[in-house]
Amino acid sequence: MATSRPYTGFDGNAAGRRAGTERLMRELNRVTDNGMWHLGSWVVRSKRGKSSPSVHGTGRAIDISWREMRPENKGSGLYSDALKVCDFLVEHNEQLGIEAVYDYFPKPWARGWKCDRQKWISYDHKVMSYTPGGDWIHVEISPEHADDENWYALNIPRLWGTPDKRTVVRKSTVKKGSKGKTVAYLQEQLNRHDHQCEPCSWDLKVDGKFGPLTDASVREFQGNHREVGRVDIPERSELVVDGICGPQTWWALDDWADEVL
Repeated sequence: MATSRPYTGFDGNAAGRRAGTERLMRELNRVTDNGMWHLGSWVVRSKRGKSSPSVHGTGRAIDISWREMRPENKGSGLYSDALKVCDFLVEHNEQLGIEAVYDYFPKPWARGWKCDRQKWISYDHKVMSYTPGGDWIHVEISPEHADDENWYALNIPRLWGTPDKRTVVRKSTVKKGSKGKTVAYLQEQLNRHDHQCEPCSWDLKVDGKFGPLTDASVREFQGNHREVGRVDIPERSELVVDGICGPQTWWALDDWADEVL
């Protein structure tokens, strides 16, 4: 079990991006086959909604997202990829100098891991903006390796192993009884919607099986978003509450995700 270490936090603004921090981001992007991508690193600002300075200003923090960006061919759209990166960073936190990991997605109000306690805490009240449902994780590293590009160039590949091969999900029509990766992807997107939009009532098991709960969740989403139908898709010009995830419902899910953040 890893030993608790002091947490640095904000220790003054850097003059710009730092080589070690940026290399960590590039290596995580590479080993996930662009499934996790660079959402932000060095910037001098206050914490969102607070007056205290953000650790981003130190040049020792990155935000990495799993949000699917199809035109740019980045982001898997799968929260499971973010979980894999979280587990990897925490497991190897001593070797990689990881001091904090914040996961903005889960209910009730996200979760955070820090090196001084060596465990995750699920928050029972809002402590960070864009929670729950934020489709990125925030990572902070120690000053020791923030300027050491070679440290991450050598150790991320060694500890991760064979880089992942990202699967681009084909958004085919699925309905009750369907199975496979497209259904699992749909379940991920419905859960993301549920986490960000109240009063939705589902929290689906991502198992790739389109059963009664997935059917009910699709119907609830369709009922809540009937007005966003596209007239340029010939099948229909508004969402029909039928539990079938076809072109219109896929487009509505994508359109909603683009507008949320």
